Amino acid sequence: MSRGHEDAPPLLAHGLTAMARAKNWFDAHWGAALLAGHYLCDDSAIDETTREAIRAELAVLRKGHAEAVRPFAPADADPQASTRIAKSLEPALENGVRAHGHAVIYTALALRALGDAPTLAIPAITNRICDWNRILSKKKPTAPRHSEALPTEKTQDPNPAGVNKKLLARRTFERLADFAPLVGHRHAPRPNFTHWTTHTEALIRLDALGSRQLAQKGLLGLRAHLDFDVPPVPQSDPIDRASVTRQALLDARWWRDEERRAQWHETWNVRDNRNGDWIASGHLFKVLYAFTSLARLVDDPQLVETAAQVLFERYFDPLVGGG
Repeated sequence: MSRGHEDAPPLLAHGLTAMARAKNWFDAHWGAALLAGHYLCDDSAIDETTREAIRAELAVLRKGHAEAVRPFAPADADPQASTRIAKSLEPALENGVRAHGHAVIYTALALRALGDAPTLAIPAITNRICDWNRILSKKKPTAPRHSEALPTEKTQDPNPAGVNKKLLARRTFERLADFAPLVGHRHAPRPNFTHWTTHTEALIRLDALGSRQLAQKGLLGLRAHLDFDVPPVPQSDPIDRASVTRQALLDARWWRDEERRAQWHETWNVRDNRNGDWIASGHLFKVLYAFTSLARLVDDPQLVETAAQVLFERYFDPLVGGG
């Protein structure tokens, strides 16, 4: 067992450390953002110019959270850490969705990172990740209102075959597309599209990492998460959103826009700066990581683009509601 993690990729080391040093479960967002940023920058669909622009923003994040990414003292890695973390997630999956699926999202990112950097599985890190799952499990669950099951959802199955990742990704994108009539109507009420996306990717990731029973059990919570009716469409003319595309977010010019960066680097405020702190605690990195992963599973380019416009509209216009 190694007592050091000097050879681990820096963003994985900083991300897991920041998750562990967080003051509370919500502040663990920053570490999760660094982990997602690492994998986002590894994505072959992103060109090097854009990758450099994203890395520059991740460097700003690390500098602003220097204490949170300060390394822990060397310690032996626990070879059973991933098993313990996975087990700690179980209570947070009971009866529906808790706190927008954060336990699932954090766990999937942490398990992926620990799989790629096992020397980081030291108690100071892994015990705290288990703590966040324990705390989140005490949040009141929301059960789905409707009975329609998600693809491959089978309750009471001790040996699930695993989630159907293509059908599950498509279902989430279809639900996003249901809200396309609201695009351009910035004040129309919207659900939390960001966490729909990151939650879906996290369940598919858990399945891919071998936690099939957890992924299967988590489908009930995702079903509750996606269980929103489309509100009436306002009668006013919509704002033109032709510029809101997935490709726009993968363009270095979008990441280097000075007005946008000025918002990101200031503290989030619901009234004055709704696009602050990388859209409240680094969600920009997590949602783009999750969306690009899911998009590869959906064989319908038009559906992917419609889902992207619905999901990313609020990242272009801070007056758009929803999460």
